[in-house]
Amino acid sequence: MKFEFLKTKVFLLCVCSILTRCGNIQITNGNGSSSSASSTTNALNDEFSTTFDLLASAHSTWSVLGFPVDATHTSTRALTMDIDTTKAGWAVIIPQETNYYSWFQDYWGPLMYKNVTGNFVVVTHLRVVDKTNTSAAPALGYNAGGIVIRDPAGTHSSDENWVMYNLGGQSASGISPDPGFAREIKKTLNSASELFLNPHPPADGLEEHMLICRVGNIFRFYYWDNTDGNWRQEAYYNAYNLNGTSTSTGSATGPTFTGSEFAAIPPASGSSTPIYFDHSSMPSTVQVGIMGHTYNGTHNTRAEFDYVRFASTAPTSESDCLTEFSNLGNE
Repeated sequence: MKFEFLKTKVFLLCVCSILTRCGNIQITNGNGSSSSASSTTNALNDEFSTTFDLLASAHSTWSVLGFPVDATHTSTRALTMDIDTTKAGWAVIIPQETNYYSWFQDYWGPLMYKNVTGNFVVVTHLRVVDKTNTSAAPALGYNAGGIVIRDPAGTHSSDENWVMYNLGGQSASGISPDPGFAREIKKTLNSASELFLNPHPPADGLEEHMLICRVGNIFRFYYWDNTDGNWRQEAYYNAYNLNGTSTSTGSATGPTFTGSEFAAIPPASGSSTPIYFDHSSMPSTVQVGIMGHTYNGTHNTRAEFDYVRFASTAPTSESDCLTEFSNLGNE
């Protein structure tokens, strides 16, 4: 199935290369040129089947934050960022082993991204593992990998605006049950970061399908629940019965949340409330990318990405968020 998808993608890329504008989702390539995707085709997708080292040279469609690489890898924060090299058919990101090379407040970590304009749905299938033992989870201390959506105007000087959705070895404080390995949903407004942590079911192992849907200023987050065999929107849980287990969300909430966001009012005991971020400071064109980062303690993150795909039709409402990928976790 992956080979057939790639053949279709190559054809569509050829078509879009001769068009000036073919839809309402537009990207800017890593080489500075622009291309676009129509309501029935999409040039944004990557199945990671073409070998490339993104730290060695500029890529034609992916950009790397901080590129070109300096001698100490400080600019890109990455030791490894490659496609179909470290792992066949996957993109792999291994961050520099330094405290705070991560996405929090003004700090930043490795990021390979594309500039995307307008509403969109982006999805990836990822694994986050110990870089020296790929059958084990990374240590606690925010060793994680996932998706970052960022305002390109940020300079890491009290002006960072972004949202992030990731999986990895987090800080388990406040999470119930307490697995350590968890999903993080984070919003940063003018370099102030607030976050939620939800436990990752042990039955799902070290991998997950993760999806972000943008409609206007609203960002929603979904993961594939293997127990239900369906997408589940991230939610704030307070001793909530989730698939037979009492589940609570760990959080650090604060001034970045507006009155329209549920997060200012946690749910009553036994209840849950869907998570979404209303981020009016995010411009129309944003960086949409994948990352692997490490915050402090044991630095052993290895983030692996099977693909990055975008819905071919931009969503216009919440009801459109899952339409194109409704059965993805069962494929």
